[in-house]
Amino acid sequence: MNSQPPPGSIFPSGCKISMTASDPTGSSAAGTPGPTALPPGELHITIRMETTEPVVVLEGELDLETAPKLQSVLGTILEEPSTTNVTLDMEGLEFIDSTGLRILVDAVSRLGDRGGKLAVRGARPATLKVLEICGLTQTMRVIGA
Repeated sequence: MNSQPPPGSIFPSGCKISMTASDPTGSSAAGTPGPTALPPGELHITIRMETTEPVVVLEGELDLETAPKLQSVLGTILEEPSTTNVTLDMEGLEFIDSTGLRILVDAVSRLGDRGGKLAVRGARPATLKVLEICGLTQTMRVIGA
């Protein structure tokens, strides 16, 4: 079931909230279309729960203009003290700049303080290379690389 956040929701407008069950390996449910190309400069975020962990699906570009949206979503998720692990599904992420990397570093730090980890899944080779150069792959779980 996908829906927009209700008025007054803790998540910013434009985020889809999905509470459908997913395969723990990260595969989409049968019949669910994969990521689609977005116009340049857009970032779509979908949040879903897999078992007890939030998965934040990113599609589009994560840059100076769109980063506040992800920062708000992750900030809200990390306000919950019981959240120790978060997965970012980056299969549909086409671009990330230093602003986006700063948000990832902050999430790694905040989760690490509670004994948890940030995981990235489905990152494209260019994105994975940037994460490796910045040393982030040593402090987060990389799934599907």
